[in-house]
Amino acid sequence: MPVESDAAIETSVLRGLPIYTAVGKEDPYIPLARARGCAETLRASGADLAYHEYDVGHRISAQGMRDLKTWWGQRAAELAAGEAAPWPMILVPP
Repeated sequence: MPVESDAAIETSVLRGLPIYTAVGKEDPYIPLARARGCAETLRASGADLAYHEYDVGHRISAQGMRDLKTWWGQRAAELAAGEAAPWPMILVPP
């Protein structure tokens, strides 16, 4: 999220929304502090955030893909069991 957008975010739409974020600790484009700040904004907005940091640059690692597959499977199982409402897939770049 661009820094300028923080004040303009309508946070009520994020409440309870499951979001997976994979962050590269060595990302040359998105500073780690910014990624962590975005995570805090999402958590404060009530999003159901799964935040993961990996020792990579601006990419997702093999472990990140495994973690995403597990997270996605858990969300799908919750949906199938009627434990969660349908939700849109939203990619939130920090």
